[in-house]
Amino acid sequence: MEHIRTPKVEKVKLLNRYNPRSSPFGTLYLTTTHLIFVSNNGVEDSSTHCGASSSLNDASKELWILHMQMHTVEKPTLSTSGSILRVYCWNFLHATFVIPKDKDAQEIYLSLMELSRPKVHCSLFCFSYNPKGELSRRRSGWFFHDLSSEFQRLGIPNAEWTLNQSLNDDYSLCQTYPQTLIVPSSASLSLLKGSAAFRARSRLPVLTYLHRQNGAAIIRCAQPLVGIAGSRSAADEAYVELLRKASPNPKPLIYVLDTRPQINAMANKAGGKGYENGKFYENIKFFFKGIDNIHKMRSSLDKLVSSIVNTSNMNEFLGELSNSGWLKHIKAVLECAVAVVNVIVKEKSSIIIHCSDGWDRTSQACSLAGLMLDPYYRTVTGFQALIEKDWLAFGHKFEDRCGHLNGDPHEVSPIFAQFLDCVWQLMNMFPQSFQFNERYLITIHEHVYSKQYGTFFGNSDRQRKEAHLEEKTYSLWGYIALHHDDYTNPLFDEEGYHVIQPEITSQRILFWSGLYSRFEEGSHPREPIIDLLSITQSHTSSLEDHGRQLSATISNVKSIISSAKAGGKLLSNIVSGTSSSSVPSQSSAYGSNGASSVTPTPSITAIHKDHQSNNSTQEMEKRFAELKTSIVEKCQSSKT
Repeated sequence: MEHIRTPKVEKVKLLNRYNPRSSPFGTLYLTTTHLIFVSNNGVEDSSTHCGASSSLNDASKELWILHMQMHTVEKPTLSTSGSILRVYCWNFLHATFVIPKDKDAQEIYLSLMELSRPKVHCSLFCFSYNPKGELSRRRSGWFFHDLSSEFQRLGIPNAEWTLNQSLNDDYSLCQTYPQTLIVPSSASLSLLKGSAAFRARSRLPVLTYLHRQNGAAIIRCAQPLVGIAGSRSAADEAYVELLRKASPNPKPLIYVLDTRPQINAMANKAGGKGYENGKFYENIKFFFKGIDNIHKMRSSLDKLVSSIVNTSNMNEFLGELSNSGWLKHIKAVLECAVAVVNVIVKEKSSIIIHCSDGWDRTSQACSLAGLMLDPYYRTVTGFQALIEKDWLAFGHKFEDRCGHLNGDPHEVSPIFAQFLDCVWQLMNMFPQSFQFNERYLITIHEHVYSKQYGTFFGNSDRQRKEAHLEEKTYSLWGYIALHHDDYTNPLFDEEGYHVIQPEITSQRILFWSGLYSRFEEGSHPREPIIDLLSITQSHTSSLEDHGRQLSATISNVKSIISSAKAGGKLLSNIVSGTSSSSVPSQSSAYGSNGASSVTPTPSITAIHKDHQSNNSTQEMEKRFAELKTSIVEKCQSSKT
């Protein structure tokens, strides 16, 4: 509370940039976790929380903005109508307030600058977030995924690869790698340490994915310490040769992919780093893929956001979108991942991937290639395992790249957001190959920046282990498990593609309006097709269950008819004596509320009464046949 100078300001205007005259007036509240705007006619059931804003045209709204979601807070010079306060959020929400008194605006601004930029870990929202009645599920999600179990799923250990849990057990070999490392079974300890000494940050080459169909592996590392003098390491060279041979059917070549532009890699030699010299490494095929660095990506996203916020017509927007270069970068990342897949599937060879330090572009390439190669990673839980492995365990710097603390702004970059964008592009190309939907990706993006869950805490596996997060914070995976149905794709085909190999052309790369423009006022929201499909799928399933119940009833009654004919008994007596036990009640067939969208068909009771009037067994059988045909037709029509 010490950071809150002014907890409440009245007569504040929330600007609607598309229609300024409809801008609502209301009260601005400042709490320890949120900035809240309540219009003069605010009602509870129309409120929106945690930075998820609804239409600002409607004056009866609440707008809740989580402090941790605030990327930038600006207070320009005083205007004639009052002081302007602008808030830009990591989740692409933008809000502009007009505050009558400059003193109030200044105090709100200073408070937000402190509340949105925590200086120490204990100030992060995840350590204070404690939803009522949910303490029992705090540990839920923290133990869903285990790196050793994931490698075992991939068939490791085996004759060629060993699961080493002692090499980096105390993080002494590499502080930014996980404790569990997969290395060739034949590699000696001295060879491994020698390779680590020749790689930036001691990030030696280790396996991250094994393609069980042919034994080819994806191996990740950091750049070698070559320098201008062209230094070499006998240990690293011998180790790379072991990596080539660590396959059931060793290929004559192992590929080495440097994700950077070649000019950038050459420039790194001036700092004592660089890339592998093909003269020293036997049997390697080396190539670059030209993905730009974190600074270019940060600048590109800034331009993209500006194109959304500051353009007013289609031509301006498309021009600014093109100038941002964002879609060009998305295409480059996808092309890199496709190149990895081609080496694994077509060449049946292993591939080593690195960038500079091996935790940004390398994570993108490894995880996207794994996503294309392995259908498990395209499921809800499998995608979490992929993130845990290639992003969290192998040291993507979420704290620095996502601005969790008030640190160096030059370290911030949307590398993980770019990965999610690439996944969304693949979902559009292969809509039946993913168990999860767009909402799933947006939820993950939201909470990477919200700091509400401890899942993306810190810069490394070591930091997360030392923080004992499972005892102090909630896991995002636990939350998603409770709402699993919200994130499933009704188009998902479990028997679909095993490996997806997209054709990456400029025309197929799309602007992800569902993420970048989801709060934009004035643009019509897209029809929630996935939601409609989910409802239709559920309804179809209910109809099929209903049809099966009625079919069972028909079979039962037909059996009674056959028995009556064989025994010469009065059919009316048998039907009367068994109807209460053999025929489900309306509530059991239609659900507890007795409601169904199926057009009513002749009931068993009606058929029984009709039979009593004409005493015709043949007529009864005919009516039952009609009933069964009607049910089948209705179930089939509901599917179409």
